[in-house]
Amino acid sequence: MTNFTFDYASLSKVLEGQELESPAGQTSPQVYGQLLAIYLLFNDLTSAKFLWKRIPDDVKAANNELSVIWSVGKLMWKKNYSEIYGTIDSIPVWPNHLKNIMKLISESTRQRVIELISKAYSSISLNDASQLLGLNNDETLKLAEQLNWLHESETGFLTINQQQCDIPGTSINQQQFDRHQKQSGKAGPVSGLDNGTELLEKLTEYIIFLESTK
Repeated sequence: MTNFTFDYASLSKVLEGQELESPAGQTSPQVYGQLLAIYLLFNDLTSAKFLWKRIPDDVKAANNELSVIWSVGKLMWKKNYSEIYGTIDSIPVWPNHLKNIMKLISESTRQRVIELISKAYSSISLNDASQLLGLNNDETLKLAEQLNWLHESETGFLTINQQQCDIPGTSINQQQFDRHQKQSGKAGPVSGLDNGTELLEKLTEYIIFLESTK
C-alpha cells in the first residue's frame, strides 16, 4: 500500500477541531471534503458515515465532490471494491486539497484487493483480476510480474503467489493507522462515553439539532 509521506492522522485531528470550533458546528466544504476522504483512507467508515450525516444538505448540493467521496464510502461498506476506482475517476481533476488523498484511497483499495485475491484464490482469470484491480490487462500483467504471479497465456489465468501480496516499493505507515484509531476512540476496549461511536452519535445529533433551530 502507498506509503503516507504526509501525516494524515494529525491532519484529521486538526480538521475535527475546526469542525467542532466552527459556528453552529458548520465548517467549510474543504474541511468536510478532506476529513471525509481521510476517514475513508483509514477505512474508518463509522466516522465517515456520521460526518456525512452532519454535513448540511445545501453544502452537499453545492459541492459535488462530497457526494462522490461518500459514494466511495458506500462502496467500501458493501466491499464493492471494483467500482471504487471508476467512482474516483468520475471526477477527472480533483481539487488540490483532495487530489492526493483520493489517489491514496485508490491505491490502498488496490492493495486491499491484492491481499484478498492472495487469500482467496490459487488462480484467477486475467480479465477478472483486471476488473477487481481497476486496471487494464496490460497493467495487470505488469503488476502480476511484480507480485510473482505466473501468467498462463494458453488459459488466460494467473497463478497466485500467496506468499507475496504487497506491491513492491509501497508500504503501509502503520503508525498513522494506529494513531488515527487511538484518536478516534477505536483502539482497545471501550465502554460508556469512551466509545468513539457513541461520541460521534451525540455530536451528530447535536449539530443536526443546531441546524434545525436556525
